[in-house]
Amino acid sequence: IRVKTMKQIILAVLLAVVVGTASATDADQNSWSFMLRRKSTCANTYTTLIESKYYANNVTCKANVKLALQTYNKTACPDTKQGSLVWTCMSGFDSTTNQTNSALINDWTAFLSGCEVLYIADRANTAESESGFVWLDNSCFGRYVNMNQFVNYLRGTGDSGGNAEMNVIRFFHIMIAVVAAMFLAQWQSS
Repeated sequence: IRVKTMKQIILAVLLAVVVGTASATDADQNSWSFMLRRKSTCANTYTTLIESKYYANNVTCKANVKLALQTYNKTACPDTKQGSLVWTCMSGFDSTTNQTNSALINDWTAFLSGCEVLYIADRANTAESESGFVWLDNSCFGRYVNMNQFVNYLRGTGDSGGNAEMNVIRFFHIMIAVVAAMFLAQWQSS
């Protein structure tokens, strides 16, 4: 009876950890409001690096890019795929030369390196690196493995971000299988 009780306690603790982790996240994570709670100076950084330099005379770009950054409800998102208005504005794509704007892309990189508004996993001090992080599919943009993948998206040489939803599902399936295998081995040996 004692071993059975111990197994039930361990199972209950593991379930509590999984459920607690799954709920330990902000509904607006990696959105504009989330970013400002973490680092309030990011609004000024965005205005200085991006808005005033590139969108001062382009109200359409200014409004659509900001909408894509501020929205954390996918049904309200503007299109951000390559070739879309938002992508064109963010990349500085010139249809005459068929080129993107390197200076603008560098400024996006500088801004996003210090301000956490998109899902770019491999950058310093991101929410994704914190314990208890659970990815929510709430961004108008895809989930990028690192800044290079995001830069490639802007340059038009990469995709619009990974399908993180499927990656998360696969990860949990693997974790469940590992935990089940561990418990089965433990039960068989006792």
